[in-house]
Amino acid sequence: MKTKAEPRLLGALSAVDATPQHDALCLWVQEQALRLFDPEAEAVADRASFYRKAEAEEYAGILEFETQHRRPPHKVEVLWEQPVFSPDRYRPQIVGYVDLVVRVSFHVLLGTHTDKADEYRWGRSSCLHLVEVKSSIPSLGALLRQLNTYKVYSREEARLWVVSPDTRYADQIRAQGYGFIEAPKNEEEVIR
Repeated sequence: MKTKAEPRLLGALSAVDATPQHDALCLWVQEQALRLFDPEAEAVADRASFYRKAEAEEYAGILEFETQHRRPPHKVEVLWEQPVFSPDRYRPQIVGYVDLVVRVSFHVLLGTHTDKADEYRWGRSSCLHLVEVKSSIPSLGALLRQLNTYKVYSREEARLWVVSPDTRYADQIRAQGYGFIEAPKNEEEVIR
């Protein structure tokens, strides 16, 4: 597949953060990816205590299954500087590069209820995150244009995130439907 980059778009989107701090932040995101993008971060951490508190017989089978069959560990894959293409099958063009693509693969509990018995098993699932890392955000408008372009041309199931120590526009970024993660401000915390 031959691709051609559209210089006009690349110029508009390439407010490239080519600094050592940007690279250090990308490395920090890669090292912290599972913690930052865990699909169950909002879930109840201690399932057993949740099921006990519920005191409902319907949870007994789930608790027993989870006790006997350990959940396989989550797997994280992080790819750097991935191109985002226009959807034209015959002449796709690069519209920009997202700093990081994070895919978290995990297992979810699936259950089948019949008159005879309840059956449970682990099913596979994953979530995809496109991450723009910014050591600072000089222009909210330019960043939102970049994110909106990526949203139009990226897979619909991907969630777009901004990771930055600059939190001035965090509320506005979230209000537009994007995630925002505050990165450490000082270099010692990032490099750890």
